[in-house]
Amino acid sequence: MKITAITSGRKSGNSKQILRHCVESCQADNLEIAELCLSEKKIEYCDGCLTCDEAGKCHKNDDMCKAISDIEDSDALVFISPTRWSLLSGDLKVFLDRLNPLAMPQKLSGKKAIIICVGQSSLREDQSIKHAITSIEYFCDNAGIKVIGSHAVEGCLIPGDVTERDNDLESCARLLSKLTRSEEG
Repeated sequence: MKITAITSGRKSGNSKQILRHCVESCQADNLEIAELCLSEKKIEYCDGCLTCDEAGKCHKNDDMCKAISDIEDSDALVFISPTRWSLLSGDLKVFLDRLNPLAMPQKLSGKKAIIICVGQSSLREDQSIKHAITSIEYFCDNAGIKVIGSHAVEGCLIPGDVTERDNDLESCARLLSKLTRSEEG
């Protein structure tokens, strides 16, 4: 099973630490996990021209060309995003917009995904993190991607907060394990 793990945090913070923990937890399983850190890529905004609907590729020549190829070749996706104002990160939104060349030929359909969103609020206080998860779930539903599970990591204000949360890190690793088991059954 080939998995692409997409993280959209701008800092070397909680999202990237969750990604590292998930990758390390799967090393014993001999899974092929490609890490795609959006903050390290040059990805331009979609200009809405929609020529990709017919051409099957974007006219822009940036790091998204390789990312689209990687996503197309993947069996499963892991989305990890910081949450602000009940929204997913801007980098992830731009990335999802730029996946449009895979929409018309339905090349995302049948893939599986897990979603992890990180925020500073508490789910007991408001639903900010859950709203971001829901946004990514809507994308997946529209693209024909089956969401295997999601996890909201709350109360993370500064980089490194998540390293103190063994329960959250283990929940994320279990989700990744559930994702790989769903391929078998």
